[in-house]
Amino acid sequence: MEEEEKMMARTKFMKMCYKMPEAALNELVYNFVTCPMTLNICLFEVRTKTILGDEILKNLGYTND
Repeated sequence: MEEEEKMMARTKFMKMCYKMPEAALNELVYNFVTCPMTLNICLFEVRTKTILGDEILKNLGYTND
């Protein structure tokens, strides 16, 4: 069940990213101090289902209701 919930959060995040303008995908959005990432990098991590991608979803508040 947990994997299914992660998939739903991934889908929500990816849909949001695909609706954004291309310029917005190049903005820094995650952990500015220790690990700066653009939205493109976050999207890659989430799409490839890495541990970091799961952490990004959690930290950005993508949870399943």
